[in-house]
Amino acid sequence: MGRVKLLGIPLLAVLVFGLTIGVRSAAAQNKTAKGTIKAVSADSLTLTGADKDMTFAVDKDTKVQAKGAGTAAKAAGGTIAITSLLAAGDKVQVTYGGTGSAMHAVSVRVTQKAPPK
Repeated sequence: MGRVKLLGIPLLAVLVFGLTIGVRSAAAQNKTAKGTIKAVSADSLTLTGADKDMTFAVDKDTKVQAKGAGTAAKAAGGTIAITSLLAAGDKVQVTYGGTGSAMHAVSVRVTQKAPPK
């Protein structure tokens, strides 16, 4: 019985430590980009940043944080097209994963809406 406790405690500590590292690693893989939306479509978002354009894939899992977005989604039955929430000229912060041409927008937070035309 004593041996089981002696082996079980370090083993449990290793498991807990290993799991927390895995969670941190997944979160650390997400990056952020800030800029102005150049173009938005049903499946992509192009952002003009300080030094270059970046294009992100968007899908039903991409979260949009914008003033009135929740109300608009509720009025539309729970989901709303990203093109109804975002527009060219909006200033945003994009949290994304992946690299190169495989960048996927996890979330888009509108920091300033474009002035109405």
